[in-house]
Amino acid sequence: MIELIVTITVLAVIAAFTIPSLLGFVDDAKAKDCRSKTNDIKRSYTDLVVDKGVEVPTKYRSFSIVDKIVIDKYGGETQVLDTEDETGSKVEKVYKGICPSGGIYLIQFVDTEESKGTEVEMHILCSCEGHTSDKAGVTHIAIRTLENDIKSDNSFIVSYFNAHPTSTLDSTGKNFAPDVQKILEFLGVDTKTTCSWRIEKIGEDYNIYWTETFIDDLPEGSEIYVTKYNVSTGKFYHAKTEVGVHSDGEKDIKHIETNANWIEDK
Repeated sequence: MIELIVTITVLAVIAAFTIPSLLGFVDDAKAKDCRSKTNDIKRSYTDLVVDKGVEVPTKYRSFSIVDKIVIDKYGGETQVLDTEDETGSKVEKVYKGICPSGGIYLIQFVDTEESKGTEVEMHILCSCEGHTSDKAGVTHIAIRTLENDIKSDNSFIVSYFNAHPTSTLDSTGKNFAPDVQKILEFLGVDTKTTCSWRIEKIGEDYNIYWTETFIDDLPEGSEIYVTKYNVSTGKFYHAKTEVGVHSDGEKDIKHIETNANWIEDK
């Protein structure tokens, strides 16, 4: 009996040292697989642009080509498929279903430092820590996802504002916010406990406000850190602001206060 106890104890000690190492090995293998896929997407994009006969491939931005690679080659998904051949002003788009760890990809076309405005590079950021040189944060992914809906031909957000005499839409609303939440949940964003947002329409322009704080259960006046994004300029801002309350005619609704000292991100 004593020998059995000793054997079990020894095995437990061995497991305590080896299991974390094995898990680390699996995580490292997934990270390497993720990096391999991001590099292959970049190579495949260049190949398809060259095959297309583009005169200067280094200037070409096309998310319709990226869509084709992500969906046809890797079985990935994106919120809205691009139909235009050349992207134009759009510089970022969100994809899922490629990273072996379930990470979300933020794919960007970025002007090179050496020749701003004349050449572009494709950058791919994964939301999983350590998979890519830069990590795609949930706030950035979510804001770009909402922006993509606003700019799409059949935007739910735009149709909401066109049909209702209001200038704001809040994540805490009960009638239309759940449809916007589904857009975010499609990408794996936890909208039930980890974030809140407000979309503000100003003329033909939109501001998106995002906080990684779930404000529904917070008292009015609670201080929160918020990121603001202006759709027409593509500029990000940040500020500390507060939880506000307004009435929808039937009940009180929590919202992000937008009157703050916004500081532009550089």
